Amino acid sequence: MVCDPLGFEIVDCVFTRREQDVRGVVGQDSVYLFGHVAIEDAKIAILGLTYRPGVKEIRASPAISISQELSELNAEVFGIDPLLDSFEEFDLQPIEQDTLYEVSVDGLILVTPHEEFERIRWTELDDPAVIIDGRASLEDLETDSWIYTIGSGK
Repeated sequence: MVCDPLGFEIVDCVFTRREQDVRGVVGQDSVYLFGHVAIEDAKIAILGLTYRPGVKEIRASPAISISQELSELNAEVFGIDPLLDSFEEFDLQPIEQDTLYEVSVDGLILVTPHEEFERIRWTELDDPAVIIDGRASLEDLETDSWIYTIGSGK
């Protein structure tokens, strides 16, 4: 289902400027966005750390600010990107896509929809409370999790 699980207004956030990304994804109103878990106790995975799909470039990636802000709020942050070998710019623990099934996350944030993410077996995940779709790429996803779309994908 696609919805705003807690009634927060974050629609002004688009994934074009890093300042807006951070305010929209992890700003004041989203401290409890990840469902029943307070942000400081949450385990959150960021999918896609590069600036755009298929390109190994992080220079303007919103995932940098998002990972830093979540870490500053004491969330446990994981990151997955099939193109990257180095994760030094990010404040997170890198994991392989296949290990996502072993990490019980409270929320997922799709920043960059790499083609490899189409192979994620969503029904095998420990249903995260919230999935934030920053590129409108998960509209047809079948899951019991809340999907909150904040980007246009364009």
